[in-house]
Amino acid sequence: MNSIARTITNLPVKMQSLIYMSLILLSFFCRTGNAQEWQQQSDRQQVQIYSQQTANGIIKIKATTRLTSRIGALINLLHDTQRSQQWIDNIQKVEVLDRPAPNEAIVHSYFNGPFIISDRDMVTHSQINQDPQSLQVRIDIGDLGGEYVPINGYVRMKNVQGMWLISPLGNGIIEIEYQGSADPAGNIPTWLANSTLLSSTERTFVQLRSLLVQPQYQLAAPNFIEETQMANTTDSHF
Repeated sequence: MNSIARTITNLPVKMQSLIYMSLILLSFFCRTGNAQEWQQQSDRQQVQIYSQQTANGIIKIKATTRLTSRIGALINLLHDTQRSQQWIDNIQKVEVLDRPAPNEAIVHSYFNGPFIISDRDMVTHSQINQDPQSLQVRIDIGDLGGEYVPINGYVRMKNVQGMWLISPLGNGIIEIEYQGSADPAGNIPTWLANSTLLSSTERTFVQLRSLLVQPQYQLAAPNFIEETQMANTTDSHF
């Protein structure tokens, strides 16, 4: 028996009970906290998918991948909305409604609903910022759906939140991470919403990797993005 256990057993019975109850509660809260951590769901084709539980039962998603690429390549791909169907799973079309600033966009996205579920749409605002020291790029995505008239035949998604991180790792390698969550709204079972989100995110990232290495996306990014010195001096590598 260690010294802590001996100390507890020497205390009055009521005090022992209080301490043991406190330890039980502490253990419970620790387990509850761990349940909110990211849980890896898959690791295939150089794409890692994670999920995190939320209060409403709809999971939050995270996806990561690493590849040889310029920092600005993903931004070039995101701007090429005509090819959105070639990499964003279940997408019908993407329309840019406005660009309030060079690093901002208001976007209307239309999605196919799974099985007999109604099609969905969302309106979002995105803003791109880059850390001047690390050169990491962050794209924050927020919901604007409540400010636009609903479209007939579509269920407007709610509480859409997302974030892209593009992190240079050295030697021309970048890591792309996406985190996102949304309320699909309407009458869609939670299990189906979560299952669709996991599989769609994985397919999206696999297809993203295939397109991102194409020459047109490895060209110079918008002028508000600074590339690493290696990317600027070894164009042939990309």
